[in-house]
Amino acid sequence: MIPEPASLVDANGAGARERVRAVEYYAAIEREKAARQGDPANKAKKGGKKEPVTSFNFNAYKGEDVKAALEKLFHEKCAYCESKYKAVMPVHVEHYRPKSRVFEDASHAGYWWLASEWTNLLPSCAHCNGNNYHEIHLVPDEEPYSQASKGNAYLLGKLDYFPVGAARAYNSDYSLDEEMPQILDPTRTNPSDHLEWIFRDDLSLVSAKRINGVFDSLGYTTYRLLGLNRQKLVEQRTELMLAVAVKMQDIQDDLQLATETSDARVRARIIKRANRDIDRMLHLADPNQPYSMMVRSLIDSRIEEIESLIAGCQMDADTN
Repeated sequence: MIPEPASLVDANGAGARERVRAVEYYAAIEREKAARQGDPANKAKKGGKKEPVTSFNFNAYKGEDVKAALEKLFHEKCAYCESKYKAVMPVHVEHYRPKSRVFEDASHAGYWWLASEWTNLLPSCAHCNGNNYHEIHLVPDEEPYSQASKGNAYLLGKLDYFPVGAARAYNSDYSLDEEMPQILDPTRTNPSDHLEWIFRDDLSLVSAKRINGVFDSLGYTTYRLLGLNRQKLVEQRTELMLAVAVKMQDIQDDLQLATETSDARVRARIIKRANRDIDRMLHLADPNQPYSMMVRSLIDSRIEEIESLIAGCQMDADTN
């Protein structure tokens, strides 16, 4: 359990001070809006157009203790794509519910009251948190992406998108639980309940799980919006996938040879080596490793057969 960063919870911390200023700022915005709506002369003067407003400058969520806590919680991996970012870029502190605007709703001022709320923050890589053009790999039976495109590249990344399946919350008086978010929050929902791995054409692809042939809606929106099958990410995952798959096959081949030898000492050495190699593979599925969910899925797809071979070898040894 990672303690909530002091800067966000202390009574006189950066988060508390910022929240006071934000409440005053957004209350003033609402008063100005109400005044304009109640003034016919103002409406005529402005032609009924919405007045642009300056944005509030949020900073509390960028605290060093916040970044450190998020990196510890997610093992220095992106909360969405599981990439290790520390060697090439600083962590992006992502707001699960966007703080200043919502792309799907131009009238929404953003979930500003959650800007320094610990449970609304996630560590992210630049690609998942941003909005850039990426080429993608489609999974079987997948519809073309609906995002803007340039050639074969689509505009992907979360940025300020936050699709919901029900009524949206506009301030702290609303219940967030009733929004039915359409993007996975890995701190609240196990991604494996909604996403699955597809190992196809020597590629590591992620897809929404299917129930009676229908894609899981939460998983479907998540991987397509975030671009979890963007080309460079798929290439990186595939390199690890192939290494793990080859090693698992080597283990299985060795054990098959062990079942065919009558030399007890050779059989024992093969079993010992197989167990050692399995432990190494399981280490790659530890939460602190990149793409650990993918590795776990690969291991799970082969481990039963491998364990059966080990048991068979040991049974032969006992019989002999």
